Amino acid sequence: MENKQRFFGIPNRYLILLIVVVSIIVFYVMDVPVIMPHVQLPAEKFSEHGFLTNTLVATFLADILLIALAFSFKRSLSGGSLVPKGLSGAVEAFLEALLNLTESSAGKWAKKIFPWFATT
Repeated sequence: MENKQRFFGIPNRYLILLIVVVSIIVFYVMDVPVIMPHVQLPAEKFSEHGFLTNTLVATFLADILLIALAFSFKRSLSGGSLVPKGLSGAVEAFLEALLNLTESSAGKWAKKIFPWFATT
């Protein structure tokens, strides 16, 4: 059976390897400088008096929301029903759809990839 994934007669995996090797040679051996962007996002003070910043307040709000969701899920799952209802059912449906998407694109490696894919 002939491999049809070719580019100019070179199998794609070797083409990717060639690109990586050439990039290493160009940027490291020939010492070509790489221009790195300068990204600076300082936190802004929430008020003039105090230590709170907008980032810290957003982190507190996100933590409170996640803790409230965790307690809500725990309460709904401890009811003894095998069928999740309400918000926990919606989250389970979302995670199931995400797992199916991962399985359709990653195949047999989906179980290893899914925890990384679902938490980013």
